[in-house]
Amino acid sequence: MPDRIRFTLIEDGEDVRPYDFDTQTVQIGADPDRGDNLLIPLPPRLRHVRAKILRQADYVELEVKGGPIWVQGSRLEEGDAVELNVGDLLVFGTRKPRGVRLRFEYATEAAIVIDDVADWTASAAPKKKRGSAAEDDAFAFEEEVDPTAGMNPYQKALFWYRKQYAKFAKWRKKAARVSYWVSTIGIVWSKVGKVVTLVGGVAILGGGWFMESKDRKEAEEAEEVAVTDEAAAVRAEREAFLAQTEIQRQMRECNCPGSPGVDQVELDGAEALLTAFASDETFAPQRRIPMPGGESQSLAGLVGGYIVTASRSKTTIRATRDRICSSLDGRRMQTVDTERQNLGLDPVYSYLPFVESNWCSLSVDIYGRRGMMQLTPSSARRAFELVDGMTPDIPKVDVEEHMAWLEEKGGRYGGPYGLLAKCPQGARDEYSQTFYEGVKHPDHPERIDPEDPRTDWQASMKAGLLLLQEIDEGYRERGFRPVDSVLLTLAAYDMGHDGVEAWIKAAAKGYKIEDRAALSYTHVYGGAIAVAAKEDDPDRAARILEGAKAPAKAMAFFLVAQTNPEMLACED
Repeated sequence: MPDRIRFTLIEDGEDVRPYDFDTQTVQIGADPDRGDNLLIPLPPRLRHVRAKILRQADYVELEVKGGPIWVQGSRLEEGDAVELNVGDLLVFGTRKPRGVRLRFEYATEAAIVIDDVADWTASAAPKKKRGSAAEDDAFAFEEEVDPTAGMNPYQKALFWYRKQYAKFAKWRKKAARVSYWVSTIGIVWSKVGKVVTLVGGVAILGGGWFMESKDRKEAEEAEEVAVTDEAAAVRAEREAFLAQTEIQRQMRECNCPGSPGVDQVELDGAEALLTAFASDETFAPQRRIPMPGGESQSLAGLVGGYIVTASRSKTTIRATRDRICSSLDGRRMQTVDTERQNLGLDPVYSYLPFVESNWCSLSVDIYGRRGMMQLTPSSARRAFELVDGMTPDIPKVDVEEHMAWLEEKGGRYGGPYGLLAKCPQGARDEYSQTFYEGVKHPDHPERIDPEDPRTDWQASMKAGLLLLQEIDEGYRERGFRPVDSVLLTLAAYDMGHDGVEAWIKAAAKGYKIEDRAALSYTHVYGGAIAVAAKEDDPDRAARILEGAKAPAKAMAFFLVAQTNPEMLACED
């Protein structure tokens, strides 16, 4: 028995990387500080290591000291032993057994004890081709080039499915030829021939079904692996991001020399989003996406800017909160939140009225949106139809005249936004008297405009949430992740479904992502910029960009409420 074990890597016929061991125990994948190990620096994406027993003896006995491992398709636990003949090929770390090999199943390391062993030789040679001699397969290292590098999870799964299906199609072509000859012979044969034909046809169909099922299963397994790998990559990326920003924050707080700069707005947005949507392991709000025009943007940066704005608007926000939480105004926030929970909607939607109207039914804008939920005439018809199946008549409103009244009366409140935030009963009565002579609808006294259901805050709230539910379910059924479905829903509520679909189409084309459900809202925001850039009307282009930012604004109010409940939540 030799005193040492040698493992040698051979390239171009020369020994270029020898590994000697003083003991009979060889550990695979272990820490090099723990003794003699078979610890080999592997090239990127190398999935397995091969070794061939070269000793001139009858056999070599291998005992497993850690595992479980697989040898020749058999599972070996710690303490099991196996005899390997001279010339047998061992493969360490492969995913599927294809002959004599040793495979890790889920252990991160394992140890083997080799009894009566001599030198091993590892040869870096090309992968064995079909029809090559057996002795050509005596190599130990094989670098498996990953043709799916750079693809997203869906593209990887599609690549593998097409590859496997191509194999099946080739086999099916051959099977068709066989079927043809069987059918031809069946014309000549008697009843026996017909029976043979029938049996052959059943066998062909059964074989085709089996092959297709196998291909489908392998494609599904490949997609699962790709999704898992993507989730792990995103998780590592955002952990590294948070670790880096924490170091930067500490250095800035201590005014340490050489402290790196950090975009505090983007940092605040990323931390708030990751806290609110921590359950989605593939969510990376800090990831920057190139925008049309050369700049890059992240969802964290978009939302972070509005978080700062919401945090600074304490006077307006608190004035709104005090009104909607009062007994006089019906504790509107709790009413909306209860209705939202009954519909199973995301909590973000409870804060939409903050962004749309400051929770005031007097609100109106230049685009014809009106009421607490700021519904356009077309959106209102669909929303109220979802309530009772009836399509209401929405009256035309001179929005400029109504906006001028809000501007004039808002002077004493610091402007129209201040008026909407307080939305006093006196202003509501004066508004009703000015435009409708104080007349109320006999069946709907809550309406400020007796003919427009949008000005009834409870009715418009229920209708608006039902419309949000319909839009949200549509995006989730298409495969968008939850956080992106919420943002797309808010955008479609503001800009209309067709407008957002144009953004999605532009994003898929611009970023070359075939699966539209794989787009994040940051990609769609880039698509909106591309659509706006093609507009000849500057006002229309500005409206598109405003609508693309609206979801980030609503999301910011929700995130501020998570960290500052005293600002937005009603006190019990």
